[in-house]
Amino acid sequence: MGIKMATDGVLRGLGIMRPFLVANMVNLAIRLASYNLQSTFSGFSFYDVKWTPWIIGGILAVITGWCLLGGGSRIVKVTSTLVPFMGIVYILISVIVMIINRAYLPVVFSKIISEAFDFKAIFCRICRISYDAGNTKRSVLQ
Repeated sequence: MGIKMATDGVLRGLGIMRPFLVANMVNLAIRLASYNLQSTFSGFSFYDVKWTPWIIGGILAVITGWCLLGGGSRIVKVTSTLVPFMGIVYILISVIVMIINRAYLPVVFSKIISEAFDFKAIFCRICRISYDAGNTKRSVLQ
């Protein structure tokens, strides 16, 4: 006898709608990514209001279609290449930002340490942990 989840009935009730919901989530992700990219490129001189969003959206659609139509193995290949690259770029950019703003680092670290070990912060965290523990027991027993 497994644990009854609150979402079990909802997922069973969706039935034929599941593929459409997945397609809608993929569509939303592509639209959000293309909006973020086009707003990022809007600051550059080569940005054209009429064509650049279409070009970015087309490139994202082709890449996404290529991944999805290639099956699970292609998705694994693309993500196994893309994720480490994204991680390395993220770390490099964060180090560059820290180097550029090195004058503010002592203030930032002192603020983090002073607010992390504040009595109010510790008390609120203990209350939140106990609240979450009580809710976890309650949701498992239902």
